[in-house]
Amino acid sequence: MYDSREDLPVVRDMAYQRFIAIDANIGSSINDILAHISQLTRLLEKEDNKAAIVQLQNYGQALVFIITKTSPENLAFAALIHSINGKRVTDYSDENMKEILKDLSGHGLTVGIVKNFLTYVKKNWKRRTKFISGKSRTSKPSNDMTSSLSGRGHYYPASPRDN
Repeated sequence: MYDSREDLPVVRDMAYQRFIAIDANIGSSINDILAHISQLTRLLEKEDNKAAIVQLQNYGQALVFIITKTSPENLAFAALIHSINGKRVTDYSDENMKEILKDLSGHGLTVGIVKNFLTYVKKNWKRRTKFISGKSRTSKPSNDMTSSLSGRGHYYPASPRDN
């Protein structure tokens, strides 16, 4: 896993940033839909039609994400995967990242693991923290992730020379 922005290839950083922005502004859950409806109601009450149109478009996109089983948050996580079982991930397409997530889900990847790791990354973007996942449990979410995905292999952070 990449856990430092400095080590992310530019294309991966762009994918990560795009998915985080989409998730923050549109979302892909029922709670996000309810938030859009609530915001849309407030905008209509204030007669802010231009903002209401944007909110309605975001609402529609969130519905599309739910129907197509697409999670920008999960795709942001997938953009940070460096390698799986020692094989470097080089296909950055949305389709491949969805396939990776599907495969990892079958090996124990959970919403909690994704959220914990993304929270860790967001809090530590500026630090050049490097660690290699192992069998022992620590407070680092990526170690929990590796332990939770036992049998899937180890996930190694990128090294600058790998980029």
